[in-house]
Amino acid sequence: MNAEKEIVETWLNSLGFFTIRDINAGKNIISIIGIKLEDHKVQRVVHVEIACSISNEVLIKDCLKKFDDARVKSKVKSVIKTFVGKNLDYDKVLVTTSKKKIRGVEVVNFSDVLKKVVDNLDKQRYDNQTIRTLQLMKFIYLKKNRIYKSISKKRKREILLESLKDRSMQRELINSYLMQEIVKKYLRKQKDFLLDYLRSMSKKKKEELIAEIKKKPTERVKTKNIPLKEFLK
Repeated sequence: MNAEKEIVETWLNSLGFFTIRDINAGKNIISIIGIKLEDHKVQRVVHVEIACSISNEVLIKDCLKKFDDARVKSKVKSVIKTFVGKNLDYDKVLVTTSKKKIRGVEVVNFSDVLKKVVDNLDKQRYDNQTIRTLQLMKFIYLKKNRIYKSISKKRKREILLESLKDRSMQRELINSYLMQEIVKKYLRKQKDFLLDYLRSMSKKKKEELIAEIKKKPTERVKTKNIPLKEFLK
């Protein structure tokens, strides 16, 4: 089953729907039939199809054909009767990335579904690989990113300067951040260390550094701030 379908099914389950998926109906496959029970009574039945695309407007013609196909309609009614014990009307739901409105079909934005699924995730162990991946994104990557964004610019500056005071970090950070204004200001106060470090570099490394500095002069350290002629001797 594809990831979109797993996410949509998880969303339906969170809303209280019992779901049956991938049902054969002749040449068509019904994506999901959802049955919502409350107090032992059927509250709602839905036939759900999914049409998602990351980069382009999705073509939803195939989904609409399924909704209107006689064999699909017959199969949906048969499944409902099998699980509920009687014939019931059902709603057609299309979960999609498209913004089109379709008469007779409830269109649900996939982004909204995805957000609700992620918001509902807790820290239990999920066997479903798609949901497990979303959980890792929520609690590891996105959480870390939110924490970083919540730090003030002043605190970020303090963290960077503190890390530069650690001599083991200085060599790595000079290579990575030498051209950033905040670090240039700090490094000007650390001229002795910087010159020692630059003198220890091989001729090839020095040439690479100079070439990097010359690429974008407006973004690079000016020679008046770091006397290149001194350590190139």
